[in-house]
Amino acid sequence: APEVLADKGAAGKKYGTVSSTGPIMMVRVTGVMGAVKAGNYDLAVEGMPAEIKVRVQTGPAINGTDLRDAPGDIDFGAFKNQIEYQDAGSGINRAMKTAGLDGIDTAGLAGKTVEIVGTFRLGNAKNWLITPVSVLVK
Repeated sequence: APEVLADKGAAGKKYGTVSSTGPIMMVRVTGVMGAVKAGNYDLAVEGMPAEIKVRVQTGPAINGTDLRDAPGDIDFGAFKNQIEYQDAGSGINRAMKTAGLDGIDTAGLAGKTVEIVGTFRLGNAKNWLITPVSVLVK
């Protein structure tokens, strides 16, 4: 996190996957879930610089293409058109939701300590919206 604040481009190259829309970072964080708004929880992470807001999306809708783009090996050229490429991202999000979130009461996570493994697109160094791959409620 301090490296992201100091130079997000350098941190993205060092720790993430470079994409045309900005670095995608993979993270493992433990924190306490706070308020939820539109399926996104605030996450208080001990030791995180105060100026960084961390949120985790739990649905019902899982938005974005971070899970598709994080590995760096799913290429637009492998698809017939933009719609199929977008559908691949949506399909990966649905599969993650089924595998990683369906067994969790995502409406009742406020105040719970969780370990999140996931990814986020580093657009704003001070605002991270993590798309989880796994959520472990402790």
